[in-house]
Amino acid sequence: MSICRKIVGVAGPTVTKSRGLRVANSLFADDTGKIELDLWDGHISDVEVGHVYTISPVQEQRRLGKKTLPCGEQYYQNRSHG
Repeated sequence: MSICRKIVGVAGPTVTKSRGLRVANSLFADDTGKIELDLWDGHISDVEVGHVYTISPVQEQRRLGKKTLPCGEQYYQNRSHG
């Protein structure tokens, strides 16, 4: 499955306690809604707010009762500006 949406916000990265990895939560949105997108380590600096990205493959997960998309090894491509 692939998904194409715009990054509308990115929070500052935090470090996980268990592995010491950096993760930043971003908000991925389109006309149908929004979902959190987890950006791990090297991917954090690869995205820009206002740009549209296609992420593939993607698998939705639930964390703390919210839908999220983990973005670690997934492929994503910058499609266009806002």
